[in-house]
Parts: sequence; C-alpha cells; structure tokens
Amino acid sequence: PLNDNSNSYLLSLIFELMNNFNLDGIIMDYLRYQDYYYGYNKEGINHFTNEYNINPLDINREFILRKYGFNNSEIDSVKKIWDDYKVQKITDLLINIKNKSIENSLYFDVGVSVKPNPVLAKTRWSQDWAFWINNNLVDYLVVENYTHDFYDFNFNNYNILKYINDDKINNIYMGILMKNDKIDNILDQILSFRLKGYTNMS
Repeated sequence: PLNDNSNSYLLSLIFELMNNFNLDGIIMDYLRYQDYYYGYNKEGINHFTNEYNINPLDINREFILRKYGFNNSEIDSVKKIWDDYKVQKITDLLINIKNKSIENSLYFDVGVSVKPNPVLAKTRWSQDWAFWINNNLVDYLVVENYTHDFYDFNFNNYNILKYINDDKINNIYMGILMKNDKIDNILDQILSFRLKGYTNMS
C-alpha cells in the first residue's frame, strides 16, 4: 500500500476488468498489511522521510529517537503519525477507486474482506474498515469472524455494532468458519448473529 506503483497497477487492473467484462463488482481479499511490523516499502519510507523528516525504520528503535532528544510523549506522537500514514495509504486506494469509478460512470460494488475486531483491524493491520463502510468507500464487508469459540464469535458481533452506523448492518456479511466445526456450534453462531440483527452470511 505504500508503493504508488503498486497502487497504480491495482487501479489499472480493476478498471480493465470493469471496462472489458460484465461484472457486478470486486472483492478485495487482502487489503491490509501482514501485521503491525510490515509496510516498510522502500518507496513509502522515502515519501514519509521527506514529508516528516524522520525515517520510519527508526520509530520502532526508540533508543535512536532518544539519542536525538525525543522524549516519550514525542516518540508516541511520531509512532501515531506513522501508524496513521499507513492506514491512510490503504484508505487512499479506496478513495481513488471510488473517484475513478464516478469519473468514468462505472457503477460496481466494492467489497473488502476484513478482520473481525474493528480496533485491532486498524491498529494491527491498518484496516480502518469502520470508516470505509460508514463513509461509503466500500459497498459491503465480508467479516472474517473465523473462530470455533462461541464467546469470541459473539463478542466480535457485538463489538462491530458499536463502530458501524445503524443503517450499515445490511452491508455486513458475517464470515462463519465451518471447517472442522460441530454442526451445533455452527447453528449457534448463525442464531447468535441473526439475533443481533445481521442478515448476511459468508
């Protein structure tokens, strides 16, 4: 996501598909970083360093920041700037897809497969999906609520409702893990998410 060439390629690929095939939309399955400590693309590092005058590789090596006179509060502030920068780069890709589709009068659905906890999704994987769905940058979400643990499944369903607008619940497709699970647990999960108002399942 920090590589402009990569984002340009994704955009051209999406619009080649939309222009040449009769498709209803796309699902972006891995629109995130692999984990918190990823995203150190060379081009992205250069952009960030030029804009903020600090190399993001130094941010997680706090002794370097202290050596240059940063205090704990300033270190936390710089970390947040880097985290927000990574989040924004993914969001920018969705904004560009939306704007380009409007410019070209192409109307298609954009779905994204996302991690189930909206806070962790943003802080660990840079997926700010609550913002995406609430601001119509995506048409629907496939929430990867893949767990055999009923308590964790139920907690994720409850937690999501605190972060999405009420009118967006029908834009959520709740992912259920059926592989190697007992039928009673699967049925309990389906009943649980339906009782909370969700209507769609993946």
